[in-house]
Amino acid sequence: MGTMVQPKCKCKHKFKNLNLGGGFSDFKKSCIVPLPCFNCKDVFGLNILNKKHLCPKCRTRSTPYGEISTNPSSNPLVFDWGIDFETSSTYELEDKMYTCPVCKQEELSFEVIGFFD
Repeated sequence: MGTMVQPKCKCKHKFKNLNLGGGFSDFKKSCIVPLPCFNCKDVFGLNILNKKHLCPKCRTRSTPYGEISTNPSSNPLVFDWGIDFETSSTYELEDKMYTCPVCKQEELSFEVIGFFD
């Protein structure tokens, strides 16, 4: 089951909701994660299993928020998703502040607003 999140920042920019992870039909081949684009000043969903981390609008290369790890984080998580069960790789989005692509301050957070399948 995927997780719906709302990116929020103190600059009050209106970001679109993001559907993270995957649903019933694509959970084995898709793990949508938040990708900032500092050129477009927005946050998009990106399949992290695709090795090209490019903005879907301007094609600028970017680094997704969160990380893939084999060691579970001890910090609170907004979202996590099993990537490879053989290696115990998991994508983790920690519940912390990230750099906002609009104001460029470390004031962006993600709020869970629901789930989808």
